[in-house]
Amino acid sequence: MKEKKRDMFQLLEMIKLAGKASDWTTVGRAYNNMGNAQQKKRRFPEAVRSYLKAIDFAKKASDLTTVARAYYNKGNVHQRLNRYPEAVDSYRRAVSFG
Repeated sequence: MKEKKRDMFQLLEMIKLAGKASDWTTVGRAYNNMGNAQQKKRRFPEAVRSYLKAIDFAKKASDLTTVARAYYNKGNVHQRLNRYPEAVDSYRRAVSFG
């Protein structure tokens, strides 16, 4: 458990430092990773928020791979919550960027 908290703390620190350096690619990827960690913990609303932040920062950096991954991961959350229309929308957006 302590290791997972440490990993989240490290992601938050990475986001903070990358943001200060205007490294939006790293910020986007870190938010996507944070969403993955939250999804594993079944913290689905938080995961969706992290994926949305990842999408925003990755678009700002023109990092289309991370945009596609974050939409795909967001779709997985919606699927797990039986929100199929939202899942399909997220998957379609992922394909359009991937």
